[in-house]
Amino acid sequence: MGENYKSLSYCKGISFTTFDNVPSEKQSNDFFDDLGGNKDNINRVMRGDNSYSWSDYGQDVLKIMYPWIACIAAALIVFILAILYRCIKKMCCKNKIKASNKYVRRTCILGTVVFTGLAIASVSILLWYTDYVYQGIQQVRCASGRIPHEIIYGSKNESWVGLDQGIADTDEVIEQLNYNFPTDTLETWAGSDWMNDADDDIETLINAYYDKYNGKQVANPNPLAAQGSTVVTNYTNHLGPTDDKETFSGIIMYESDAKLIQVIEVMIEIKNTTLDSLSQMEEITNELEESKTSLVEFKNGTEDINDHIKDWILDQNEWVKGSWNVMYSSEMAIGYIILSSTILTLTIVLLGLYRHAKFLHCCWIFFGFLGVLGFIATTLIVGASVGLHDSCRFAKDAITTKGLHEYTVLFPEDTADYLNVCFNEDGDLAKYLNLTEELSYAYAILNMSSEFQNYDINATYLTTFESVKINEKAATFYQTNYLYTVDPSVSEEDQPATVLALLNSWSNYDYDDNSLQKVEGKCTTFSVDEWVIEESQCEDGYTYVNSSDPSNNVGKPSCLVLTEWTSENVTSRYSGYLQCSAVNPFNTVENTILQYHNQFVVYMESVDTLFTQISGDLVALNTALVGYGDKTAKQAEKAEYYFNVDLADLMNALFGQGTGLLSELNCGFIKSIYDDLNTSVCKNVVPSMLFLFTFGTILSISALLLMFTNLYLSRRLRKPNLLRF
Repeated sequence: MGENYKSLSYCKGISFTTFDNVPSEKQSNDFFDDLGGNKDNINRVMRGDNSYSWSDYGQDVLKIMYPWIACIAAALIVFILAILYRCIKKMCCKNKIKASNKYVRRTCILGTVVFTGLAIASVSILLWYTDYVYQGIQQVRCASGRIPHEIIYGSKNESWVGLDQGIADTDEVIEQLNYNFPTDTLETWAGSDWMNDADDDIETLINAYYDKYNGKQVANPNPLAAQGSTVVTNYTNHLGPTDDKETFSGIIMYESDAKLIQVIEVMIEIKNTTLDSLSQMEEITNELEESKTSLVEFKNGTEDINDHIKDWILDQNEWVKGSWNVMYSSEMAIGYIILSSTILTLTIVLLGLYRHAKFLHCCWIFFGFLGVLGFIATTLIVGASVGLHDSCRFAKDAITTKGLHEYTVLFPEDTADYLNVCFNEDGDLAKYLNLTEELSYAYAILNMSSEFQNYDINATYLTTFESVKINEKAATFYQTNYLYTVDPSVSEEDQPATVLALLNSWSNYDYDDNSLQKVEGKCTTFSVDEWVIEESQCEDGYTYVNSSDPSNNVGKPSCLVLTEWTSENVTSRYSGYLQCSAVNPFNTVENTILQYHNQFVVYMESVDTLFTQISGDLVALNTALVGYGDKTAKQAEKAEYYFNVDLADLMNALFGQGTGLLSELNCGFIKSIYDDLNTSVCKNVVPSMLFLFTFGTILSISALLLMFTNLYLSRRLRKPNLLRF
């Protein structure tokens, strides 16, 4: 990327602002148009067809200067006549001195004061606008030098890498594409064919798990239900579908997609894009060579423009600076001389110091010479101003599409098309040179790389599936918490909690005030047994009794664990002990307790069987997903190295901040520099030149008038008595 333009030797301290207190561009245009300025003349020179040359243009400008050349001649004649008049008077009328007319004398004294004031004011204004012109010329140097310099070397503050860097980037891209890119690409994707079917395989694994257990049921715990009837579990009823991330299998699918499938799909897209580009590599590099040739052509043409600007403007600075110093110093000196001359003149005249009359002779000669010199200077200013004015008018046509192709003296033919992109189109040189299309695959890789960077490719992350853990915890919970295993949608009488409550209502006389043993069985000899799923659920006051002594503590508060008691144990505990009425549907209370116990144990065993299988399949599913996660992490690590290391030089040459061929090749910025140039010449220099011309003319006329007043006063200053009031 190029340097800041203010670091250029000819731009230090330059700021592009419109000067205050100068005529408007329209006023200066109108004035110089009236003088005879013609924008078409410079246009004709710049066409380079030899029909109209700089010499011809100089002749036309000279014609415009004829009236001021006539003024020079007139001033010179007046000056010479004044000298002759004074010399003749001195020779032939040496002893004949007329008394001065008091009115004329006083008028000359007053005129001297007034004309001196005009001259001093003019000098002051000339000093001001001389400095303006110099500043404007420095702006012109900076702006005109910046255009080719920044086109070639780049602009620090714009999206423009410069032709030099652009050519170097193109060479780098061609080298990378010919050598490193193919090798690195093939190495990166070697052994990655597993990715092609990975997304389908992962989805198949999860769908297979879902299909196997979706709606899976367990034995109905209710002994009153039809034999062999089943109920759906909470887990299997909410297992799917897999595309619903609120379900158990859905969260596995969702996590697998976010962690694995999306990363794999991005890598597949990158792989296909990069491998496809290898087959087009020869065509791409050939097109890049053509683009490089175009950039070199643009650079060579711009260097020609730079040479013109260097010859016409940049290398003239010493002359410009010297001229400004001479002009500024001369104006200062003229101002001091005019002021001091007038003071001494008035002193000599008013005090009647006739012995110093020779000083007055020097003064009127100086003023006469100054008048002639002033008209010469204003004439030169007219010529220069007309030329600059015509240049302003030409500048507006120069950068049109037609002008860039027509004015071959300024714009070489091999730069016109490129400059037209910069001035009249969007400035996107990469698009114009077809680089955007030639390197479209690079944009795709860049976008996919950016997308790839959004994913977490940490191996631990890719091999850890929280969704599977959630499923495993759910399976464990439903396998051990039998009262909650059945889905809530199942009818109340088939819910495990309801069935267990009924069992205890039949086995425990004191279960509640309306226990079935008490109300339905009307037992006279009763049991106070509480059946639980595990010993830790035994209530206070109930003694734990195992099946080793079935009749132990019968009739007293006892706690029995369902799975520890067989049918024989249950029959042994209650048979012959309970004295109750017959009941439905199982005839006796002891048989009813046995049926409820047996069916609930069948239910528990079926739950254990189902969720043991589920847990095993979850382990297998997790192992498979971890395997894919491990392969994904390893391939992602290779892809990351591919982007960050293997393709670093290529991507930097294409998209690097401040150096990228595709990201930093927009030359539209030169329009603003050209506007600065136009402002410098047309809004600063030319209007300031108008003031130089105006007040230079006033100074010249004032000097000639001072010549006359001083000539008169010097002629009359001979005897003291002649000048007394």
